[in-house]
Amino acid sequence: MLLISSQVRKSRAFLLCSLAVLGIVTTQILYNQSIHRGEGSAPTRLLDSETLGIRLAATPALAPMIQGWGGVSLYEAGNGELQATLQRLNQSGYNAVRIGFGGGTSIGCSSGELGAWDPARFTQAIQMARQYSMWVVLDYHSYNDLTDSSCQMEWLAFWSGVLSTNWNYDKIIWEPINEPAGSVALLSTEYQAWITQARSLGDTHWIVIENSWSNGSNPSCTFDVSALVACYSLVTDPLNETLLSIHPYFFYDIWEQGGYGSCSPSATNTWGNGTAECVANIYYSAMLQSTAKYHIPILDTEGGAVYYSCNNVCARPPDAVGTDDASYSVTTFHFIQYLTTLMDSRGMGWLWWEAGEGSCCGALDTWGSLLSFQQTKPSPQENPPSLEAPTGQSVTAGSTLAFQVNATDPDLPLQNLTLSCNNCPYGASFPTVTGKGNVSGVFAWTPNDAQAGPHNVTFTVTDGAENSNATVSITVHASNTSSTHKPPILTIPTNQTVIVSDVLLFNVTATDPNNPTSQLILACLNCNVLGATFVTTGTSQSTGTFSWGPSSGRLAQTYTARFTVTDETNSTSGTVLIKVARTSPEIDAGVNPSNLTLGSSPVSASDTATLSHGFNPTGVVSFSVFEKPTCAGTAVFTGSTPVQNGNGVYLSPPFHPQTNGTYYWFVHYDGDPNNNPSSTPCGAPSQTLTVYSANPQQPSNPSPPFSIVLLMVGTGVGMSASAVLALEFYKRKQSLKRHSTV
Repeated sequence: MLLISSQVRKSRAFLLCSLAVLGIVTTQILYNQSIHRGEGSAPTRLLDSETLGIRLAATPALAPMIQGWGGVSLYEAGNGELQATLQRLNQSGYNAVRIGFGGGTSIGCSSGELGAWDPARFTQAIQMARQYSMWVVLDYHSYNDLTDSSCQMEWLAFWSGVLSTNWNYDKIIWEPINEPAGSVALLSTEYQAWITQARSLGDTHWIVIENSWSNGSNPSCTFDVSALVACYSLVTDPLNETLLSIHPYFFYDIWEQGGYGSCSPSATNTWGNGTAECVANIYYSAMLQSTAKYHIPILDTEGGAVYYSCNNVCARPPDAVGTDDASYSVTTFHFIQYLTTLMDSRGMGWLWWEAGEGSCCGALDTWGSLLSFQQTKPSPQENPPSLEAPTGQSVTAGSTLAFQVNATDPDLPLQNLTLSCNNCPYGASFPTVTGKGNVSGVFAWTPNDAQAGPHNVTFTVTDGAENSNATVSITVHASNTSSTHKPPILTIPTNQTVIVSDVLLFNVTATDPNNPTSQLILACLNCNVLGATFVTTGTSQSTGTFSWGPSSGRLAQTYTARFTVTDETNSTSGTVLIKVARTSPEIDAGVNPSNLTLGSSPVSASDTATLSHGFNPTGVVSFSVFEKPTCAGTAVFTGSTPVQNGNGVYLSPPFHPQTNGTYYWFVHYDGDPNNNPSSTPCGAPSQTLTVYSANPQQPSNPSPPFSIVLLMVGTGVGMSASAVLALEFYKRKQSLKRHSTV
């Protein structure tokens, strides 16, 4: 009977979670002053959901500091090899292992790599990990499950069983899927459904969210810092216990095909350590900016020195060392060693691959032993800010050079940054910029012929404790005054502002001042990165139309659009600063029912809030109830509901009044990076609840229901019976009003 009851409870929880994802059931969150303490964790205040059983941490937990190795299969828990691997990892100073299996769905959905799911073997793995206090990352090693709706349901149903099991071990990190295929929007939806299900089932473990770049099938996820940052799924976890992962590899065959952006083969990018560091720096910069943007720490669950991709396992670089699954090359080993050093300097977590060269301890017997171990400790407020500035720049005297310098704070919480130019040349402008977390400044300079030659301009950003510098080399070319050929003229608009949900349109024109005129080439240098279009017409006089519409990758912040026009001799460049501003959603609400009587049904009232005109809003809708129509003083009731379905209807937790009177509801949406906060006016008629007493007090001497008094006075004037009846009815009505309590 107990087993049957348990199964029924699990089925009910999963059904409720599925309904919540579809918006049929609304999560009701109430404060609970209980204290939860996990193994090795500090107590946190909890929020409870009566409907779904969610336990929400009011403050985010400190992210675990993870360093370890991956590529271990669940099968090894049963053949004795996992015990030896964990012992070796522990002796080497590592604290984590990644254990993979091939999925729990049908063959048509799951990849089937690394063997089948086996709960008994996972129990064995946890028992072994507990001996060494080792973190375990459970890797559902599959790829295409989320691109098919039936496979999505199988995937969620499988994980429901895993998450419903009490594994009795706090140091588990779930990796819902290894390298998922699909668009960022699709993966955001599916990851969010997985997180909602996990939290509704009461699971409180950390969760890994993988970057779309790792799968290689998303054409918008190119090897560029901005693109990599935009290719993380957008999710909300009520516990704030999510980790961002990207699988950093440097594959020889992908590099030969030009798949590593600015680090691809060229006259200056040859196969060697310099190119390896170029690739590592792009991965590292993307991680830094992603942590600052999403406020989620990094744990890369896979990566390494293997030199070939799954597209071409026969690829062989000239410096290859070995040809088996754990082989590496001199260049790829330098790549992972250099990247590991960068990540260790910022307290980022990693679990490196490969581990398939044949022994029980995997890569630890080959290149793994070459990676020196340096134990790192999280230092959330001691990391220097990062600075991004262009490299070599050139300009002709008399023309204007402009570029943007960006500074980012990787720390949590975000620190106040100050960005400045140390040695700006005469005539150049770069106003000092201050702000929290992320700041940008624009350098502008129109040099003269006397300033021709090389210049090194240094920019500095500081958070008050640490600072970083970046030097930009600028070459000023003397104008050829003896020549009659003039550079093309580029006309660009002033700085632009657009609401995040709107389309921005403007024109850029280019003209040739020479006679005869030349053919001009007008172009936008970074429209592809921005996701904008730039359509040009004309030759000696050209016009380009810049069009940039809303997308999931366009956020409320400042961007720079770069334009250039070239003829056969000269070129002219210019930039337009674009501020994408937050939109202002509207929120309307109404309490239901608007009247209650104590002791009668219904016994509670709820407020229904409708959020509209937002741009993919997230965040929280908060509900408060006051006794004063000005909503002053302390609220007699508060509750909140997370915004998980964008614009829509959100229901408050139920309010159970205990005394009669009039109550005034106040609803507030807290906003998010793309949406301003919004509130309902206090005391609005639709937001007023009237509560009546259960038994109104009767007057002490009530008049009889029907009294007919006939007064007859001798020879005087007598009142008519009808007049007396009306008078008595009026008296009785007034008496009831005086003695009734509302």
